[in-house]
Amino acid sequence: MIRHSTKRLCAALGAALVAVCGTTLLTATPGTAQTVADGSIDTTFTPPTLNGEVFSVAVQAEGKVLVGGDINGKIKRLSADGSIDTTFTPPALSNYYPVRSVLVQADDLILVGGSFTGKIKRLNTDGTNDTSFTPPVLNGEVFSMALQADGKILTGALGEIRRLNANGTNDTNFTPPALNNYVLSIVVQADRKILVGGDFTGRVKRLNADGTNDPNFTPPVLNQAVYSVALQADGKIIVGHVNGTVRRLNADGTNDTNFTPPTLTARVLSIALQADGKILLGGEFTGYVTRLNADGTNDTNFTPPTLTNRVSSIALQADGKILLGGYFAGYVKRLNNALPTPPNAGTILGGGGSNNAVWIIVIAAAGLVVAGGTTVARRRKPAAQ
Repeated sequence: MIRHSTKRLCAALGAALVAVCGTTLLTATPGTAQTVADGSIDTTFTPPTLNGEVFSVAVQAEGKVLVGGDINGKIKRLSADGSIDTTFTPPALSNYYPVRSVLVQADDLILVGGSFTGKIKRLNTDGTNDTSFTPPVLNGEVFSMALQADGKILTGALGEIRRLNANGTNDTNFTPPALNNYVLSIVVQADRKILVGGDFTGRVKRLNADGTNDPNFTPPVLNQAVYSVALQADGKIIVGHVNGTVRRLNADGTNDTNFTPPTLTARVLSIALQADGKILLGGEFTGYVTRLNADGTNDTNFTPPTLTNRVSSIALQADGKILLGGYFAGYVKRLNNALPTPPNAGTILGGGGSNNAVWIIVIAAAGLVVAGGTTVARRRKPAAQ
């Protein structure tokens, strides 16, 4: 999901800012390289033993980590070192219906989407219900969310994308086309146009700000579901597919023939873009996580740990460390990153997920979340185990 960022926030962060998806993505002069192995596990991050699948991870401004899924209580907050934050007291959610998406607003209020009763809620910073948020009855499970710069909220579900006003009510000025399957990823461009990926006919679309189809976006015929969408600072679009394909589109939707990625063995569920232009991929392919150079070739300097199952979510922290969420043992890990990283570096991504996975994580400069849980943001339809 995408995080809204105010002018005051931008000024406070100070550095070159690139507007991406209604969010600010920091670019800055690279800092000092770390001395740890690139991709090694960060042993200072020790999350608790979770008793169920985690579908979404988001980080608050002070560095605390929100996790949502099929765990007890469906949503918890961890301190920056991974320990449980006992001051966070969320409401009880339906026992049998998980949280699929978590998104932190600029004011630190927390949007939660999923299949629980009501499908979407907003929590105060301490976890209590925000009673000023009054959403309509939604038609289905919320898999993806994104925030516009004006504070309006985009939600993706089975067969629909809709836009809510900041108070949760329907935005009647948004008139999107009917879709015939899951909306799994949503990205808002700086020009307010909206990229949508999923399993509907065409698999990827771009909508105008009012929801109508953008006729200037002409992607190739895609035969496989798009699980993740990421937007580069130059306007090019990276998409991850169910069949292990990752491709880059030009701003008009056409294939970028200068991007030559390897063929992967299974689904690409999450994409994260580093400040140096390198591309992190997570999914169900061999190794579960990999990194590409800007031209799509494999980055042989990246040596991640051996994982036991899929990576469904990837994010970069402000310090350059890499967060992974998925169905592997422990569900959440943090990796060291030996590359030089800007002191205020951020990332924006679209991610995928599964029934047993963290769906999406996005962290901006200074640890601020631009999208959480699944969403730049999105979630993904349930997958067979």
